[in-house]
Amino acid sequence: SNLVCSIRSEYISSNTVSSMFIQCIFTRYSCQGDIIHSTIPVTTVQLTNGSGQVLLSSVNIVRGESTGIICSTAPNGSKPRALFQWYYRQGNQSAVLIVDQSLSTTPDPITVPGQSDILISYSTWRLTGNASYHNMYIYCQAQDEIKTGSYIKSDEVQLNIVYPPVVQLSTSQSANNVSEGMQGFVFICTIIESNPLPQANSSSWFHNESIIQGQTSSNYTLQTVQKSDAGEYMCTARNYYGEGASHSLDLIVQYGAEIKDFSVQRGTTVNESESATFQCSVDSCPKSVITLRRESDGMMLKTVVNASQVQYWVQSANCFDTDNYTCSASNNISQPAVRTIQFFVKCHPRLDFRVPFVNVTYSKYLGDAVLRYTVISYPPPRFTWTFLGNGSESSDLPNSAKQLEYGQQSELRFRRLDTGDFGPYRVTVDNTINEPATAFFWLLIRGTPEKPVNLHPTNIQEKQLSLRWQSGNNEGYNQTFIVEISLDNITWNNVSQVSAGNRDGWFTTVIEDLIPGSEYYFRLYAYNINGRGDLADVQLAIRTLKVETMFSPLLDVSASAGISVGGTAGIGVGGIVLGLIGAIIAFTIRRHLNGSKCSCFRSKRRTDDELHLCSNIELDPQTVQPVYDELNKGNAEQRVYDRISPLEG
Repeated sequence: SNLVCSIRSEYISSNTVSSMFIQCIFTRYSCQGDIIHSTIPVTTVQLTNGSGQVLLSSVNIVRGESTGIICSTAPNGSKPRALFQWYYRQGNQSAVLIVDQSLSTTPDPITVPGQSDILISYSTWRLTGNASYHNMYIYCQAQDEIKTGSYIKSDEVQLNIVYPPVVQLSTSQSANNVSEGMQGFVFICTIIESNPLPQANSSSWFHNESIIQGQTSSNYTLQTVQKSDAGEYMCTARNYYGEGASHSLDLIVQYGAEIKDFSVQRGTTVNESESATFQCSVDSCPKSVITLRRESDGMMLKTVVNASQVQYWVQSANCFDTDNYTCSASNNISQPAVRTIQFFVKCHPRLDFRVPFVNVTYSKYLGDAVLRYTVISYPPPRFTWTFLGNGSESSDLPNSAKQLEYGQQSELRFRRLDTGDFGPYRVTVDNTINEPATAFFWLLIRGTPEKPVNLHPTNIQEKQLSLRWQSGNNEGYNQTFIVEISLDNITWNNVSQVSAGNRDGWFTTVIEDLIPGSEYYFRLYAYNINGRGDLADVQLAIRTLKVETMFSPLLDVSASAGISVGGTAGIGVGGIVLGLIGAIIAFTIRRHLNGSKCSCFRSKRRTDDELHLCSNIELDPQTVQPVYDELNKGNAEQRVYDRISPLEG
């Protein structure tokens, strides 16, 4: 007998489609009446989605999401309820019956309106979207449970697995080695897969999680890379089913060091004994070598490597910490960056021992001198110089003195010192903090003698001669003149020493024990307690007198005649001869006497040399002026004298 029963069943698929068969489990029987005298076979089978929309050719299933496909006997129904089979096929392959144990019952069948004994049965295949299902065809078929009719097949529906874009981000070149200023760096957003494909210009770009406005194409180009372009980049693409985002990519922009801040935490002016902390912050990629230095002596205070910041702590500031301080930072990208700050420590003036201190200075009469005092002080100091000559203080400095100041240093400069300018000086330094500082200086006269001038001979004899000269300025010291002699103008020996004391003027010395007819070289200099002065302006070459005896040929007569006559005649002739005998010595002199010229006449005694007789050589008026020949021997530093005769008349 047949019963009128309502039966519900549900099939839930797994992700693996294999050879399967449908099991209908009668989970509930609802039988009414007695023996069924008639049946209505299944005549309509259709597939619908969860919204009840009939699926005619395809259905979109979002990948990864669970979707129910419903097979029903609507709209006609059946009597009794129906049994279902699910099939799938790939392409042109044969359909495969789906067999799975994961079945779920559906709600109780519903009756066809107006026909309470006809039931509409349902079977649901709940599947999760998987890429392997894409383009797969599915259908179901139904038969009344007592199989009075044949299986009725639904339309085949193609599964379209849809999903948001899968996006990959790449660059035109390595993002780890990009230098600031590089041209045309490109980010590329590639759609690896998407169903459906995104529309054109549907991309979005992000930099450090902020959207880049106006960028919707699949490529994003940095025309000129700036250091501000560094950071994290990401792109997205969107279709109807969602948005796909790429992985993030870090752009590392390498650029040179820039000092962002260099300061002292407690300020650049502190009191003595207070602490201070220097801090230098640097922006660079890669990180930098950072160095702190004190400018005055170049002392390196601290260096750090591969860093972006350095600190240096001064535990107890002192006056000598007042200075310019520099922070320098460098990497391998560009030239070092340098910044300088001034740091001041309030303190009363004191000697800056880093600068040489000279409190005794020597100079010479009409010479120049500098007294210099350098302190360390903040606030800046005021310098006052005082002359303490003759045991009394004078705020009026000598006319030769001029006071100059260069910040922490003051100078007292002298030009053409007078004798009264020498003596003690005092400098006082004040900056209103505590007591002024005081230092004493001594300006002393000192100098070697100036070279003697106007050196010349005054009396040349066979075995002696006299030299005369005029002294140069001796700064008031006792001086001594030294006359040196040489036979070859190479080896020199002292021949005369004249002590002049502190007297200036003309001096004379006599050189004795000379060899007649010999040539000698003479030079002259002076010395005092401070050392030896320069040689005199000229060097002399002098030949001493030589006596030559002349005999008359008349003496060659007979002995008797010579005896008888020679006595008388010889005495007479001898007297004549002795009267004619003279010393013929050639001396040459080259003189420059205040620009005056000698009144000379041509000598007939020396035709081979350009010998001139000078009658107005300007020598000491108190000395008898002899007459000399002047011969130019081509040596501008040497005077050669050859005496001719005493000046007569």
